[in-house]
Amino acid sequence: MKKFSALIMVLFTVLLFVGCNDESGISDVTTAPETKAAAPTFVLSEDILIVRGDTAEDIEVKAASTLKKGILEKTGVSLTLTSDWTKSENPELAELEILVGRTVRDISSAEGLDTGDFIIRLVDGKKLVIIGDSAKGTQRAVEYFLEHYVDENGFTFEELDMIYDSSEALLTEVPDNMKSTLNLNFGEVINPDIIGGGVNFDFSSYVFMNLVNGGEWEVRSQHIPYSTNENELDKLWQEYFDMIDYSGMQYVRLCVSMTMWEPINDNDDPFDTDFESGFIFSPKFSERSDAQGEGAGFPALNYAYLKAFYKLLDHFEEKGLYVILGNWDNGSEALGFCPNNENWLASTDANGNKLGRGNDLNVISLDEYAETFAAIMYHLVEEKGYTCVKGFSFYNEPEQLKGGQDTLVAVYNKFDEHLKRLGIREKTMIQAFDGPVFWMAADNGNANRITDMDKECGDAMDIIGYHVYLATVESGDKVEGNDVRGTVSTYIIPEVKKMIAQSDGRPVVVSELGTFAFSGSASSEESGKDYMTRIFAAEAAIELFNCGAKGYGLWIYNCYLHKYYTMLSYDPKDSNRLIPDKVNYYPSSLIMKHLPGGTDIVTSEVVGCEDDYKHVWAAAGVRPDGTSAILLVNDGAEPAQLTLNGTDGRQYSYYYVDADHTDNIYEDTDVTDTVLLRPYSIVVLVEK
Repeated sequence: MKKFSALIMVLFTVLLFVGCNDESGISDVTTAPETKAAAPTFVLSEDILIVRGDTAEDIEVKAASTLKKGILEKTGVSLTLTSDWTKSENPELAELEILVGRTVRDISSAEGLDTGDFIIRLVDGKKLVIIGDSAKGTQRAVEYFLEHYVDENGFTFEELDMIYDSSEALLTEVPDNMKSTLNLNFGEVINPDIIGGGVNFDFSSYVFMNLVNGGEWEVRSQHIPYSTNENELDKLWQEYFDMIDYSGMQYVRLCVSMTMWEPINDNDDPFDTDFESGFIFSPKFSERSDAQGEGAGFPALNYAYLKAFYKLLDHFEEKGLYVILGNWDNGSEALGFCPNNENWLASTDANGNKLGRGNDLNVISLDEYAETFAAIMYHLVEEKGYTCVKGFSFYNEPEQLKGGQDTLVAVYNKFDEHLKRLGIREKTMIQAFDGPVFWMAADNGNANRITDMDKECGDAMDIIGYHVYLATVESGDKVEGNDVRGTVSTYIIPEVKKMIAQSDGRPVVVSELGTFAFSGSASSEESGKDYMTRIFAAEAAIELFNCGAKGYGLWIYNCYLHKYYTMLSYDPKDSNRLIPDKVNYYPSSLIMKHLPGGTDIVTSEVVGCEDDYKHVWAAAGVRPDGTSAILLVNDGAEPAQLTLNGTDGRQYSYYYVDADHTDNIYEDTDVTDTVLLRPYSIVVLVEK
């Protein structure tokens, strides 16, 4: 870890600078030598102004107020609080000032500070500068100043010039039980050629904006860039792609609707796929008399969404992502893609009413249903030439289907038949099940679900998908009021291991893992965000790779301007500008970025770092470029220190987020033999 970037040089008249631990988590690490008393150069008086920047963040505004209040409570002296005079060319500055955070003064500089560091510096005996590496760092600096340099007698320093090094301080706080070893064996591969971590990408599943006229279908819910200004739209798409790339997503379960392609039937013969007139992308489609229906923009709406969809797929193709189309049901008419909102695929009840998603598949013909998927894949693979689109998943969480396993078997076999008929079976993967496996309403669960299905439709299942939200809920028994750490190892991993054992070599992915855009109970999508859900998702990702799973998809990405999916929001000054959610986006990005598709997961073991629970988790891999990367999590309230065993002197770049730093991916000093993990942190080491 980094060394002290500057020594603390303090001359005291009242209070020595001694080590302590306080509730803020800040520790002193240096004791100043005794010096002869000297006349104070900065004496507390009502003449001192507290100054913050005119454009200070809310946290720094609060920090300045905290300083004023703290000085008043400890000394009885009330100082004037003001903001910097940014609009005046020749400001008449007060002689004595305390500058809190970034101001227009050159001396208010945080240059050279690493994450968590701060400066408390007296300049020329008249300007006291208190500033951190960030707004939150400034707040911690103010708290530190009040704790160590203010008492009932006023200020307890004469001269002051200190840089607080947070890493050096943390090292003094690591308890013995959190000092451990990480054993690595890069020559022992336990999970070769992973697909990687990723997301469920909500392109067109339930509610969204009308891309033709900008109208809102339900609530403000713009899933993809939209603007009537072409130049502005290009900028929005670039920003959108930049965020996708930065996120590091590898596996993408792309949520779409099949009726977006085929809003009306091509013909009544499911074995005669009419590519000329049957599909929205076909040249003669718009000439059809039955393609002139009304509704929410049909058929222009379909073209607009497909145009945007291809733009997205073009980018995925360029980046080499692993895309599975995730259809949600029989093509809900509620999406508006079918003319007059009449979903031709849906069967009807005795009264002639269309049946949507319910307790059965509710399609007019299983062959027509299978033909639609096969034709879409033919178009994407053969006509568009996409190699990123690996396959599809036909129905989300089918455990409620009253046909149970029999329905699934019949559907998968029909898919296999129609894909072979079009000559693309070898190029198209069928992702099977995609639900909480081993439970179906129709047959009361089955511990051998995949094994039994394998006997009837084994050739029609290429990937096994599993959904689990326990990484978010962190459910389990309670011990003295504390959540039991270990939901991942107690509940998730045993189920995944069952699937891997029954999959007969097929890749297993957790296609919905925890949450991305919201937190709390999986059934409460409007619950508040919580950084700890990212901690648990990271632990789940680590254990999934270590047990043999090939990938995972966090729920859910691409929720721009949605009523409750708030992974992405918008700039209040510019409603078209994308802003990533700080709690979820950057921590999830760090989890996904550095163990990409094609990585070989190798043996890793953390020895120690436990009290009542296991606190430090690790997964390591050799990436396609031959370099290694190590994903680490510390879910404890205490820092941890690991000795790296088996790295053979490799040097690693250090990237992290923690509970206090979720608004970006932060970088610390390179490490070689040991690594310090902050409390509640996710860390990735990348070989240089």
